[in-house]
Amino acid sequence: MTNSERFEVIHVPPGYESLGRVLQAALMQAAQGKGHERHANGLPFDKQPMQTINREHGSVDGFLFQARKKSVEAKGLPFGRAQAEVLGAINYLAGMHIALDTWAAGTLPVAVPDKTPTRVDLLAP
Repeated sequence: MTNSERFEVIHVPPGYESLGRVLQAALMQAAQGKGHERHANGLPFDKQPMQTINREHGSVDGFLFQARKKSVEAKGLPFGRAQAEVLGAINYLAGMHIALDTWAAGTLPVAVPDKTPTRVDLLAP
């Protein structure tokens, strides 16, 4: 088995097996399927064009656009092709997650404390 074929075995909590299967299918599509064939160019996932192009623009909007586009397209496709598009959307969102862990953290708005009064605040004297 080569390094590119090794996978870390993860424990899927009871009740989350269906999610685990979907995430594994998305991983396999990126690593060996359509995503790998069209976009990898021999590069690791976090160095592929989806990352570099978005980084050049200093925005995660490309990930969101592609995920939304694939999701909308899936609605008009036959079952198997629709599932493949959904897996592609998941992979674009995973790419965004990776970007947020690395270069894109500063591209999102800074969290501002919510000033909306709570029920407790409204009851206070």
